[in-house]
Amino acid sequence: MSASAETAAADLRPAQHAHSVMHCNLNTVDGARAAAFAMAVFGLDPRMRSVSTDDDSTSLGLDKSTASVTTFLYDRRGPRAVPAVEFVEWQRPVAQPAEPGMRPSAFVSLGYRVASLSRLQNRLTTLGHTGEPVAGGLRVRGAIWPGLKVSDPDGVTIEVVEIPPAETDPAGGLISHERMQCTDLTRSIAWYGSIGWAVRARGTDEGTPWASLRPAGGPDVLAGAGGAGRRRDRIAPAGQHPRPVPDRARGRRRARGAHGTRAGVG
Repeated sequence: MSASAETAAADLRPAQHAHSVMHCNLNTVDGARAAAFAMAVFGLDPRMRSVSTDDDSTSLGLDKSTASVTTFLYDRRGPRAVPAVEFVEWQRPVAQPAEPGMRPSAFVSLGYRVASLSRLQNRLTTLGHTGEPVAGGLRVRGAIWPGLKVSDPDGVTIEVVEIPPAETDPAGGLISHERMQCTDLTRSIAWYGSIGWAVRARGTDEGTPWASLRPAGGPDVLAGAGGAGRRRDRIAPAGQHPRPVPDRARGRRRARGAHGTRAGVG
């Protein structure tokens, strides 16, 4: 297909189809501390800072007038190549630590990939953190990779997988995936399909269904399901562009610091 034909085909895509994810927001009770952790452990670079003094946040389940400070960090591939990890420190309402057992409906964990888990584990130990190896590894991009989990200073679960780097990959941790859960995997896949995401792989692990998805022209997303009690499906992007779902389950007067997320899609 010629370049002009490819451009014409791209122009025929529905306007609502997403081709990438712009950012992943994580609420925090201390933006400087959260950013310092990501910088020290994964080598992320802070690129900019945004101060909001009177925003309408009703779409997030908060008030019409809120105030926050957001720090934008990228891995070493930089802006436009990967989404930003944005730490949002709420000042009005003041962010509160998540209470035990409190989880949003979708977000489970944010993931990075590294060339060596042992080197990362040594770095975590030096910094006073403990990484827990995952027996049997973690499924990312439809395959099982050696992995570990660690909590950031706000209690957010961070997954790290060891994947051989490409020749062009820069040093340091690279944004890899986000794991999410849902109550109906088929319905969620259909919703993502409506904005241009496609299933790359799908299967079941020990009774837990999963699917690897990717946006048009972008990397993958992983989804899984299962667990005791009410059946829940879990979705987790597994590529370079995590796609979290907005957390609308917060009270209107408080912003929970540890687990709330939202995203921008381009």
